[in-house]
Amino acid sequence: MFSGTFVYTVDPKGRVTMPQKFRQLLGNPFVLTKGLGGCLLALSSEQWDKVMERFKASVAFQRFYLSSAHEARAHSRTGRFLVPAPLRHSANVRPGSDVAVVGIGDGVEIWDKGRWDRVCNELPAGLSRAESTFELSVANQSAPGPFEVRTRTLRGLPIVACGGTPDADAAAQVSRVLEETANSHGEIILDMRQVSRLETILVGMRFAWPEDRWAHLIIVAPESSYAFCNQYLGFARNVFPSLEAALWHLEDPATQH
Repeated sequence: MFSGTFVYTVDPKGRVTMPQKFRQLLGNPFVLTKGLGGCLLALSSEQWDKVMERFKASVAFQRFYLSSAHEARAHSRTGRFLVPAPLRHSANVRPGSDVAVVGIGDGVEIWDKGRWDRVCNELPAGLSRAESTFELSVANQSAPGPFEVRTRTLRGLPIVACGGTPDADAAAQVSRVLEETANSHGEIILDMRQVSRLETILVGMRFAWPEDRWAHLIIVAPESSYAFCNQYLGFARNVFPSLEAALWHLEDPATQH
């Protein structure tokens, strides 16, 4: 498993150093592509093949990850590898600048140091292990107990997470939080996987949340709710079973406004 953070300076040729402990796990060559939030993502060839097999039919994966993928090869002695110009531009990796090379479990992220510091400050203390890895998926189980709404960011993206059993004010409560979040963001991820009686709260939100705002909601919910969303609300195209799928949808250039 990749873990730890290392800071290096990009050399005049646009090369970055890969730590020896990471090189041993990545192998040589490895795959380098764009990552979420404005970083670069490095995966071993074996891990890349697994991701390819799982998501090869995803248009978002094809346009964002696959189209940006390059083969990278680290120098056997220095560990330096060349970052292609398009990837340097997308991640703000400039000759002479500092970068953070970060282990994230199944892969490695390369961040502009300033951007990495800002992202770290955004991560909530309660971030689960599953959500801090490349997989980003959690169990689809509704949580018992009173209804609650929490807000946070993940890699700079706003997430409104709901849980528990909805009461009479639940739809209005979610709508108020979404309204506050929408003031500073475009698309918002609404995580409803921990809500019991999901249909009840969505019906209430149909009247509490302006119709023109539904297109900006990216909902994460159990697949069992898709038919209801499509029939009653008509936005099943914006419903996803995991945070991973929702984030890839947001990173798809075709969804940008």
